[in-house]
Amino acid sequence: NDNQIKSYLRGEDGSLQWVASTATGGNGSGGTIDPLHSQGSLRISPDHHLLFAVNAASGTVSSFLVNGPHLALADTVNSGGAFPSALTLSGNLLYVVNSGGNGNVTGFRVSPDGHLQSIPHSSRNLSGTSTSPTAVEFSPNGQFLAVVESSTSKVDLFRVFANGTLSDLVANSTPEPSPFAALFAPNGTLIVAGTANTISSFAVNW
Repeated sequence: NDNQIKSYLRGEDGSLQWVASTATGGNGSGGTIDPLHSQGSLRISPDHHLLFAVNAASGTVSSFLVNGPHLALADTVNSGGAFPSALTLSGNLLYVVNSGGNGNVTGFRVSPDGHLQSIPHSSRNLSGTSTSPTAVEFSPNGQFLAVVESSTSKVDLFRVFANGTLSDLVANSTPEPSPFAALFAPNGTLIVAGTANTISSFAVNW
């Protein structure tokens, strides 16, 4: 009933020292064994000044101002769907994947002080029913958004327009079942890891 982020200091020897717990302003999913079933439920900005988190049970996203190991809640907004489970950030553009129901993605603009503004008409449904999305990633140039659908063994690709909205999706089948995590390499290659101990790479051609 009180989703929290735990902050630690890391010593030079790799040891961790707990510092603080910060409430996110929403509720977590509960459960003990991978309850979110996702990658990327926490995201920090490249300059380490802002942190973003999902509140799965509340259907919200929270943002925080970061001061070393200390966090200050900046904003909490509706995620644009049910059971938000993962986030990705490119510049001042934040996208969240909502894994409840058939799944969708929704975009937000991030202000320098961490406030979130929903982008009109930014929500896009995923490829079908019961998609179980597990990861969402921006390409290095911010021009593409990829979403991994675990139960359908697909990777959805969207083009990102200048106003922050997305094109219709292009669904791509993965060579192995149950993809789970994704990451764009610096050269734009999309790398997808699956729960069947597989790794696949994709060139983005649009």
